[in-house]
Amino acid sequence: MSESGRLRHGSKATRSAPAALRGILSAKKRARGRSARRKTLPIPTAYSRASKFLARQGSTAILGSVEEFSKRYANNLQIRSVVNQIDRVEELIEIATSPRQRLRELISALFTGPKTVEFTDTEVRVLTTKHALIPLRYLSSGEKHLLRILIDTVRIDESAILIDEPELSMHVDWQKTLVASMAQLNPNAQIVLASHSPEVMADLPDSKIFRL
Repeated sequence: MSESGRLRHGSKATRSAPAALRGILSAKKRARGRSARRKTLPIPTAYSRASKFLARQGSTAILGSVEEFSKRYANNLQIRSVVNQIDRVEELIEIATSPRQRLRELISALFTGPKTVEFTDTEVRVLTTKHALIPLRYLSSGEKHLLRILIDTVRIDESAILIDEPELSMHVDWQKTLVASMAQLNPNAQIVLASHSPEVMADLPDSKIFRL
């Protein structure tokens, strides 16, 4: 099973913004020129956006304290312009990762016991409430099956997903919510299931059920 897709957000804007911001923040002279194209963000929002973005680059130290950043942000048009660029990148990243966030919340709610699920760009991690790692091989067969189905549901985008007997090894409560969970994760997908389980079909209208 391919456990997670790789999020590609290494755009030109993503790569260039930290270097630009680093140079501007270290400059002694205030920049002059064109005003920022976007509306100036509130300072707490600007600081949070820049801090979150640069944390992925390992460069948060260049921001300084909130007070230091506030003075430079208020007086330097170039800094505001670069933060606006970062804000646009962060918005795109949030849009791109929102399905992964919904998947994490749904699986964490469905899994039994004190488990949470995290998705990185390269792997799926299951953790206890004390942040101890649970290897995927230690999950129950039903948990692994559910995880595979829901991950595949997200990854197919607007295509179709066909599953024969999805109820295998799956808890009855999961069977009852399976179709709704898949539709919630990917409302644009076509879901085709071949099942002997009345629980899987319990909440489906008759028009969606074909008896073979």
